[in-house]
Amino acid sequence: MKNITMNIEQNINSFTLQELSIEAAQLWEQIEQLDSVESNVEQILQQLFEVQAVQERKIDAIAMQVLLFV
Repeated sequence: MKNITMNIEQNINSFTLQELSIEAAQLWEQIEQLDSVESNVEQILQQLFEVQAVQERKIDAIAMQVLLFV
């Protein structure tokens, strides 16, 4: 699985919203497939929250660009 969460802060502009959405979906899928192994769940949830935070910042950046050009 492509793990974009490793360098998420450095590469925020290089990932598309589609790539971020796919990463989030894959992380949710991993959570659903896990047994009750708590440490894995915590790690995957942390990655998911990082991806979701980046999605929010990406959308905000797009909105700002739109406002600047309107």
